[in-house]
Amino acid sequence: MKNIWWMGAICVLFAGCATALTPAQEKALKDFDECRAESGAWTAQITEIREGGSISFTAHPPHVTMMSACMTQKRGYWDRRLNPERPLK
Repeated sequence: MKNIWWMGAICVLFAGCATALTPAQEKALKDFDECRAESGAWTAQITEIREGGSISFTAHPPHVTMMSACMTQKRGYWDRRLNPERPLK
């Protein structure tokens, strides 16, 4: 019985620490999911999504190129692999 109580307390504690995504993160996630579906890059997975909406992802080599092209050309994201010089806004 004690073990169940502790497990419940730990679950409540961790659930209370969860944070919601920022609007920029939500947009980045939506754009990533749309590019993944449009390009067929099924191996692409987000590894990090930063507060400002920039992302890092991993995928098999051909899918990296497909995702990078979609995210930069259709969604306006910058990718250092395709353009080493960050454009000024």
